Amino acid sequence: MKDVKKRMSIVIIVGCILLAVLITVLNRSGSSSRNTKPIQLLCTNAKCGYAFVKTVEELSKLVPQGVPVAASTAFKCPKCGQESAYMAVKCKKCNNDFVINRSNPEAFDKCPKCGYSEFQEKSANGNK
Repeated sequence: MKDVKKRMSIVIIVGCILLAVLITVLNRSGSSSRNTKPIQLLCTNAKCGYAFVKTVEELSKLVPQGVPVAASTAFKCPKCGQESAYMAVKCKKCNNDFVINRSNPEAFDKCPKCGYSEFQEKSANGNK
């Protein structure tokens, strides 16, 4: 009887340890996947206009430590070398790449080419 209780205690302890390890691994893989989410950027240099993608992790390495990465942060364009690349979006309707409109919070994602705004469409439909 004593052996059975001792074995059950060991099984429960080992099970708890395995569960803790599993939770830790799942949490770490979830946080790293957020850092690998692609961010669209667009060079605003009139002679360049290069569109490219970086991850959040890659962008955070390009700014000084402790400085938050924001839509207004200028990044160095890999094509022309100028600090003229900004966070952008790709229009879901016409696939046009454009810089986020920071001056208009209600239409920050309004495409200058076709006028489509996913944010405005979702707002009009009640965020469905």
